[in-house]
Amino acid sequence: MSIAGKKSSQGDEYQLRVALHWLIQLLEGNSIQGIQVNSVGLPGEDFSVTVDDIVVLYKNGNACFIQAKKNQTGYKSWSLSDDTLKKELPKACGFMRN
Repeated sequence: MSIAGKKSSQGDEYQLRVALHWLIQLLEGNSIQGIQVNSVGLPGEDFSVTVDDIVVLYKNGNACFIQAKKNQTGYKSWSLSDDTLKKELPKACGFMRN
């Protein structure tokens, strides 16, 4: 397997662990309607999902879109001063405004 393939597999495992956390929340509480992993759309909705890792659907009609990432360049901790976040946060803000 290539290095990229190995790193992708590690990310997949992390994504499943994040999804498992939300699944436990679904089973323990009563506010979550469903969990979607690798989602590309929501049932009954006519808009596409731009974040595909995990979608948490709440019974009150709200949804939480989660992009799960295992690590970043150099395997260092995330911080607000990182170039990646400086690029990604404005994009996320734009999606939230629409």
